[in-house]
Amino acid sequence: MAENEIEEMLNHLRRIKSGGNLISAKIDQIKALEMMLRILRTFIKYHHVLCRESLVKHTKNAKSTMARLHRVLDGIRDECKTNLNLERLELHLLEFLERNTILSYNYELADFDMSECMDCAGKNLNDVLLYCLESARSDPSEENHEIYRFLKELKNVQKKLRFLTYLYATEINGYVDNEKMECLETQIQFMANNVGQFCLALSGRIVSILLDDSDVDEDEFNDILNTPPYLLFLIVLVELEMKKIFLSELKASKSHSRTFKDKKLPKGFSHHLHKLLMYLKKEKLENFPDDVSAQNIDVAIEFLLVFLDADVSNHVINGNWLNEVMEKAETIAGDVLYVMEKLLPTSINKDDTSKVSLFSIQILDKAKDMKAQVETYYKSLKFTPSQFPTVGGWSFLDCLIRKLNGMSKSKFGLDFLMKPLLGNLEKELSALTSILEKDLSSLSSIFRDVAKVHHEHEILQDLQRRTIKWAYEAEAAIDSIVAQYNVFLHIFCSLPTILKEIKQINVEVSEMWSADVALKPCYVVAPFKHLPTQHSNSETDEEIVDFGNDTEKMLQYLIRGTNELDVIPIVGMGGQGKTTIARKVYNSDNIVSHFDVQAWCIVSQTYNRRKLLQEILSQVTGSKDEGDKDDILADELRKSLMGKRYLIVLDDMWDCMAWDDLRLSFPDFGIRSRIVVTTRLQKVGEQVKYHTDPYSLPFLTKEESCELLQKKVFQKEDFPPELQDVSQAVAEKCKGLPLVVVLVAGIIKKGNGRILVE
Repeated sequence: MAENEIEEMLNHLRRIKSGGNLISAKIDQIKALEMMLRILRTFIKYHHVLCRESLVKHTKNAKSTMARLHRVLDGIRDECKTNLNLERLELHLLEFLERNTILSYNYELADFDMSECMDCAGKNLNDVLLYCLESARSDPSEENHEIYRFLKELKNVQKKLRFLTYLYATEINGYVDNEKMECLETQIQFMANNVGQFCLALSGRIVSILLDDSDVDEDEFNDILNTPPYLLFLIVLVELEMKKIFLSELKASKSHSRTFKDKKLPKGFSHHLHKLLMYLKKEKLENFPDDVSAQNIDVAIEFLLVFLDADVSNHVINGNWLNEVMEKAETIAGDVLYVMEKLLPTSINKDDTSKVSLFSIQILDKAKDMKAQVETYYKSLKFTPSQFPTVGGWSFLDCLIRKLNGMSKSKFGLDFLMKPLLGNLEKELSALTSILEKDLSSLSSIFRDVAKVHHEHEILQDLQRRTIKWAYEAEAAIDSIVAQYNVFLHIFCSLPTILKEIKQINVEVSEMWSADVALKPCYVVAPFKHLPTQHSNSETDEEIVDFGNDTEKMLQYLIRGTNELDVIPIVGMGGQGKTTIARKVYNSDNIVSHFDVQAWCIVSQTYNRRKLLQEILSQVTGSKDEGDKDDILADELRKSLMGKRYLIVLDDMWDCMAWDDLRLSFPDFGIRSRIVVTTRLQKVGEQVKYHTDPYSLPFLTKEESCELLQKKVFQKEDFPPELQDVSQAVAEKCKGLPLVVVLVAGIIKKGNGRILVE
């Protein structure tokens, strides 16, 4: 009945317009009201396929439409309104709305017709578009380019919706059991309701503008004008669901159909998928019971949001794989939509609740599979450096190291990686940045020390340039992750590649300075007859190298000074004599008699806490204990040292983490216990010290280097006169490093008298 009354009202309005006695503004108002009445007519015809939310909005719109009809018609002369019965329309409409309001409380789509649902959306869209196109033709202003863009997009939506209706009629309807189309049914209804609500909002805003209503929100109107791409996205979602059904259920019987061939996803697909997920999370998930099902769905949504936000929207992936992974994301989103829109409102008995639980588990499993696929894809990519300009040099590297150190202490800005399904991403990033900080700190310290004596070395300069270059790449990757830009790319591709390159530089630097002389260009001097026989060298390297002053200072640090526990760091380059001095002091009679117990262990770059604790404990107690856990071993060591004056030497420490793993095992009883730490890194020395500043070893003078070379090669004999100049040149090239002097001496002796000179 109400539908007939609306049709009669539309006829009356057409006659009023054609009367010729109305101003153009009034005619525009009537045209807009005609559009609203058509939408109301469609609502009455198809109300049984609309969701509860749409029913509420259409009911509100119906009342608003009647109020606006009264307002417009009251300004028209009575002779123009002959046989117009607005009260009858209002009465019938009110009866219809009250009847359907009661029905909506027991709302359930028992006999849902997907064709009718799409017809409803199509008619609404057609009514709005018809009015907009007519208005645009009557006002062809050049300044309305935004309106023309909107109309073009809206026509595209209409075209796509017509094609979707055709697809359903020709490829799906009648070929598949209804229970296998529940997700499709939900998506079609959701799409149709969004189209209907868009048409309601647009028509309402148009009428408000024409009636000069004061409540017109310009920002809200602009949002409406930007809605067509989202509607197109929802239509594509339905098409993808149809494609999935076709390929799984009908491919064998319709093998020759080319309807669902692979197509490129529309522009902005990921953005609109993100918008849909945010809507489901904020508007729907809040109504979920606080149980495991809600948690599973929330985890899946959070993963998709991070993936869409951090990588897909930044065009880091493209081509066929992008389509493939986005279709997987769409499937998960479609399942979430089905649970929230269809299952949740009807989950009033155990069977329905069980179905919700099962679906939520399947959704989580699909999200996990997708995450594994994304991870595999990124790990297969080849990282391409960005070729940043490497300005700043060492000051930049210092800043980066501080930033990495700060990241290890605070997770600020990385909250988004701590979601349940993404938890291992935060751990992976933490491990990468920790190793990166350690390696860059090591390189920075070594380069600074070595540069003092080898500042013009070409190989060194190349290694430094490469280090700075990869440091810039590392910072760019980390900043991108914090900004949620290409997160998966940088965690699984960029940072592992950068770390591999930094480690390779570390290896090259270590090899270079462990065999320094071998890198230098050489020429050969003829053999000579003055070398002593091998067995005549009875002195050890430690006895030959005179560290008298350094040893005396170390003895004073260990025996005198504060009564509290003290840590004495010895800092110097590799081969400068740190370990030699520490061992000479460690083995001296004064030290052995002064301390109750002593222990020595080598930490190195790759240490094992358990083994270090076992090694120190075995030296302190004289027994080996290999069965206990780390914390038990640490406690046993602490108890074993209680009440004893002890000396512990931790040789070759590269990382303060090693010190943090051990220091709680060393108690302080105010009886002058001491710990000696040898390290190449000034930073480590500064951080582990207690009362005594790090002791930096001096380099050998040219004369001391020459004397050491003579003792190693000729023992108690002097250099032959003809080799005096050559020996001084060799000593000078050793750059004051005792170990290099010893290595050169070994080369001379092994070469049977052939001396390598630069």
